[in-house]
Amino acid sequence: MNRFLRLFALYPLLSASLAADTLSLGSTNAAAGVVLQLPFNFTNTHQIVGMQFDLKFPAGIVDAGSAVAASETTNHTAESREVAAGTRRIVLYSSSNQLLPSDLVLEVPLTLKTGSPQGGPTVNVSNILLTNAQGQTFTPTINRPQLDAWRLANFTEAERNDPTIIGDDRDFDGDGLSNLLEFLMGGNPKARQTTHDLQTAHGVDPNDNKRYLTMIFRAGKNISAGTLAVEGSDDLSNWNGTGILLTPTGTEDVTSIEYEAAIEVDGLTKKFLRLVGTRNAGN
Repeated sequence: MNRFLRLFALYPLLSASLAADTLSLGSTNAAAGVVLQLPFNFTNTHQIVGMQFDLKFPAGIVDAGSAVAASETTNHTAESREVAAGTRRIVLYSSSNQLLPSDLVLEVPLTLKTGSPQGGPTVNVSNILLTNAQGQTFTPTINRPQLDAWRLANFTEAERNDPTIIGDDRDFDGDGLSNLLEFLMGGNPKARQTTHDLQTAHGVDPNDNKRYLTMIFRAGKNISAGTLAVEGSDDLSNWNGTGILLTPTGTEDVTSIEYEAAIEVDGLTKKFLRLVGTRNAGN
């Protein structure tokens, strides 16, 4: 039985682009109970009027939603059918051969179950075919959101379907770094790190003769999906970034840049620092 998807205008935070035969997808991760959205954007280089793709999701933590008609503001209809457990084939077409709107979002009626991993499950879009007004088909190169691409590259399908493995807060290799921190630090979630590339020290700065507590850490290059921050605390309960100076050390490699966080501790009997990773809005 066919299932319909709703077609919506794209919000600015969900921008993506199609240049020649390259299709950039927006993030497909979501929190439990949130309807999934798949952002697309087209320049219509090839006069694209329709598309087909497979949407694969972990059936154990995702429920299929009810059928919903396509938006009346477009000349396109979106349909889907189940081709295997946890896989739907989605077709978007125009009976009058109208071009796809330049900005669109397919809202897929999939509901995430309670127990969905932190950051949501990875929903894999594959087998994309674009069709132009002359009936020709194109297979685009797919640019994925950074976190989705990282999960797909580092975890098997079975692992991505397991909420005890794939969540942002999980630690597959047991080295004390969560999946999200591994991603943000440019690390490998399956390569146990004994040092975490973290260094802490305290001492007197000869420039001002004040005592500082410092932490040195690595941050992945060109990561826009999330941020790293260093926070300080006096009691391990209340944390904030007040008074912490963050500067690059000048050491870097292909994947990461080293930073030093420092906070003045003159007159203090104790001070703690921690490294925190967060997803940015829209991811």
